[in-house]
Amino acid sequence: MVTKGTTEVSSGYYISVAAKMSGLHVQTLRYYEKAGIVEPSRSEGNIRLYSNEDIERIKRAKTLINNLGVNLAGVDVIMRMAERMSQMEALIRDLETKPTKTAVKTKSYTGGARKTSALRKKAVSD
Repeated sequence: MVTKGTTEVSSGYYISVAAKMSGLHVQTLRYYEKAGIVEPSRSEGNIRLYSNEDIERIKRAKTLINNLGVNLAGVDVIMRMAERMSQMEALIRDLETKPTKTAVKTKSYTGGARKTSALRKKAVSD
């Protein structure tokens, strides 16, 4: 619930506060949203509400642009790849902690493939 004098709503910060926190202009945040860099939630009155994660994402984008000279399209690609890598790392950690039947089948399959490859090599050399 919004009360007078507060800048944080139950689900995020107003755009003016997010701009101050990120060190960018309000129009820049709107542009980032249009470019797909950040997707703030909306209140019932359609007011943009930025979460802490949104603000961190904006700061990462700002760093990529200012320090590395990456354009917005590049920022979008880099950030999506980083998110995908995080998802894959989590999946790998999960798979490493839980051995599955698929892992057993894979081991037996590769063993069979090695035997077949060895037989082919032997046939070629004969």
